[in-house]
Amino acid sequence: NASGISPEVIESSVLVVFRQDIKLPGKIGASHKDAVFFLERIVAECESYLDIARFDRCRFDLPDTLFGRVGTWDGSNGASGGVFFDLLNNESHFIGGRYLVATVTAGIGLDFNAYRPSYQHRKDEIGNVVRQALVIFRHALESPDWTSKYLHCIRLFEVLADPFQLSNSNKWEKVRSKLCIHLAGNKQSYFTFADKFKFFGNVGIGTARGLRERVIHHGELLENICDSSDELKKLFKEIQGHIHTVLVDLMRFDGSSWQQVEKWRSQRMNAFGISS
Repeated sequence: NASGISPEVIESSVLVVFRQDIKLPGKIGASHKDAVFFLERIVAECESYLDIARFDRCRFDLPDTLFGRVGTWDGSNGASGGVFFDLLNNESHFIGGRYLVATVTAGIGLDFNAYRPSYQHRKDEIGNVVRQALVIFRHALESPDWTSKYLHCIRLFEVLADPFQLSNSNKWEKVRSKLCIHLAGNKQSYFTFADKFKFFGNVGIGTARGLRERVIHHGELLENICDSSDELKKLFKEIQGHIHTVLVDLMRFDGSSWQQVEKWRSQRMNAFGISS
């Protein structure tokens, strides 16, 4: 097997088991192209479950909390693979291949023996939004530089604000108003968070510009905007806290429609005495 997947690799590696109702790609081994495409689909599906663990345990400011991608192992060198059990024929198959797959080198892993996920994926309107938001969160975690992380976080803020773009919420003013209502406990704190999101975004006074505008519109690097590594870590710790608060709120709406989320936001705005 050119990918390097073998019984010895399975025996010496951490094995994570996923129960999935899947259709194996025809005759196993008949087409490497079909096998790799099958592997890509399965890895993507299984990663969505590990995304919950990343949300629960991993931190932007502490890369040591990261763990590897599904199907990779120590020394896989860009390859991916797994063992698949065919219930119909009562037999197992090794499937491996090479395709564009990230290898995490900084993390020390996660003790799954002591881990219980905080959320279970649901296939409904809110569940689908949460699922895709966690994919963006994963990409932010795994980005190799701070500027790339920030761009993913900006996209994540936009999705959490309005994934269906019901109110042209790609405009930062709308994004911050929809997110700050999750973060605030009263009218005063709402406007405190709103000022902070001006800094995150592109609402400036005179020569003062938000980070989003400086990075996207002026091509600056976040590494050059911030004065130190400690400042960057503090920034991303704060951003992750905001992402966590909003996502946990959305998870509580499982089984509801997005209209229910918008209704809840409007009710909080009214309760705070803020015009939407």
